[in-house]
Amino acid sequence: MRGLIRYLNRMRLGQQAVYLEYAYDFQRRWGQNGHPQLVDLIGSNEANFKANLKEMAQLHSLIAAFNNSGNPNLDFDNSFMPVLDGLSVAWAAARAHKVYLEIGSGFSTIYARAGIDQAKAKVSIISIDPRPRAEIDKLCDESIRSPLERVDLALFEKLEAGDTVFFDGSHRSFTNSDVTIFFTEVLPRLQAGVLVGIHDIFLPFDYPESWRARAYNEQYLLATLLLANPSYFNMQLCNHWIGTRGLHRNSLDKIWNIAGTKAKERAGSAWWGTKN
Repeated sequence: MRGLIRYLNRMRLGQQAVYLEYAYDFQRRWGQNGHPQLVDLIGSNEANFKANLKEMAQLHSLIAAFNNSGNPNLDFDNSFMPVLDGLSVAWAAARAHKVYLEIGSGFSTIYARAGIDQAKAKVSIISIDPRPRAEIDKLCDESIRSPLERVDLALFEKLEAGDTVFFDGSHRSFTNSDVTIFFTEVLPRLQAGVLVGIHDIFLPFDYPESWRARAYNEQYLLATLLLANPSYFNMQLCNHWIGTRGLHRNSLDKIWNIAGTKAKERAGSAWWGTKN
């Protein structure tokens, strides 16, 4: 009965069921050691990760300001964005050439605006999201309140080397879904030198066991791209790898002194690479 009620509530919210004609065994692959080729590829970029973590360490005053604000929207333990991921968004937005464009808005927008303001950077925030939280619009310079599949993709051709794109969408590739469009139509439009971020990427490992029922699949598209063309991106950060390897602990110690041990021990899942 509970399952039926949950299903009816999802229908009421406009959520759709997908019916599969074959049985699928949603078991995690690659084990605790990860996908071997991806382990080698991601591990070979650790020098970049460490250099960028050093830059992120300068954001400790931003975290202190969050901590002292009393704003409940800046909860370090929120279920959507670990502190490590938020820091990477602030870092990526602050170093953008002219534009930080995000597909999917929320905690990322808060971190992006804070990073830009702290750096006193002349960077515009463009938000693509059909239904963000009410307070998000005031943080953005341009708000596009449509799903990605209805946006004029010529917008992405206008981005310049050094600009930033952060994608935190539906996480599922279907016909005409945002994930499919991002990988097949947005990425090819971006100029070389654009920094690309994607959230909820756990490579070189599979999705968490507790997420099996979500049927997320976008990281498999990223994995395929990286394996087929390792030089497509110059990898800058792979937060889940960084978290599981503990690379962030000492390098961001001032931040963890403020945010706390729980935030430090929570591995992120934002991935960043500069398009070559």
